[in-house]
Order: sequence, then structure tokens, then C-alpha cells
Amino acid sequence: MPNGNQTSLLVNSRSAPLFPLNLLKVKYSYENLKCDFVCGHVSILYCTLSALSLNEYCLKQKLLQLSVNRSSVVVLCLVDSEDGMQILTSLNKLCVCHNAVLICTYALDEAAAYLHALCVLSQETSEPKNTPDQDVYSILSSIRGINKVDAKSICHNSRSFADICASTLKRNSDCPGVGPTKAQNLRKTLQKPFMMMNRMDTSA
Repeated sequence: MPNGNQTSLLVNSRSAPLFPLNLLKVKYSYENLKCDFVCGHVSILYCTLSALSLNEYCLKQKLLQLSVNRSSVVVLCLVDSEDGMQILTSLNKLCVCHNAVLICTYALDEAAAYLHALCVLSQETSEPKNTPDQDVYSILSSIRGINKVDAKSICHNSRSFADICASTLKRNSDCPGVGPTKAQNLRKTLQKPFMMMNRMDTSA
């Protein structure tokens, strides 16, 4: 089993024998889960069409548990039966009722590829991304006396960062929670040069 400090996939130790883990191309570890796999905030249930034809109740119960927890649920189904159209239709309805995404695969390596793709997608969506608004909040809240609440109040009262820089002292002080002292600190900071240049020595 691959080892590492960062784990992309959690595998249910009880359902691990049902899936050939040697096909996985992501790091994983065993956990006691209510589903078969977990990638970030996504819970994944794995099943085969032939197994569903024998017992569909177990999957219904798992979906019911996960829907109570309001998890993002994916059902990964291996289509290993040629005459399972009726079961597949029933599975599709079941997933719709429990707000789950159904992914059908026709080979185990294809199922492993989907697990890898879900892990990559989960990591990308969970990584914090700086937006222009957050950058401006960070700049403003670095000014003495101004916190993030004040920064949001100033931004809400302006159309752009250029508008904040050109704004009058009164306009900024009128922002809820800001006041004249913070507005004065903001004005002084925005008017400062980027670098303090030393005066040139012009003596002969």
C-alpha cells in the first residue's frame, strides 16, 4: 500500500476486499467509514450490478444514512451484467431520490480511474483560492486600527480599490464601524510612497 503524510483517499476497512486496491493510483489509508471511500467532502459508495440484483436494501440504507448527514454522495457502479437494465433503472431512481451522483463503469480499471479523478477534483476544490476581494480585505486589514470587518465595510461602500484610494476622508469615516480615526489612518497609509527615498547629498 502506498504510504505518505498526505492521504488523498480513505478506504473502508470492511469493504476493502470488494475492490482491487492495487489498481488505485492515489495514496490511501483505512478508516472505519459509513461508505466505501471518502475523497475530501465526497462520500463514495461502490457496488456491482450483479450484487445489487441480489440485495439492493443494503445500498438503500447506506444512502439514507449519508443523506441524513448531508454528504456529497457518489455511487460508483460496476456494470458486470448484460441483462441488468431493470436494476440499473431502479438504481438511477434511487440515486435521484437521495440526491446522489451515479457513475457507471464497465471495467475495474475504469472505476479506479474515476476514483483518482474524484480525488484530484476534491483536492482542487478544497484548496483555498485568493479572490480579488480577499486580497483587498487583506491589504486594508493590515492598516493600523482596521480589522477585516472594517475592510468589508469600506469595500461595500466603494466600487473598486481605486475608488477607495480616491475616496474622501468623510466618505470613509461614514462607513459603519470605521469612524474618523480609522479613516485618517487609511488615508495616511494610502498616500504614503512605496519606498522612503533618502535625500540626495548635494554638498560640494
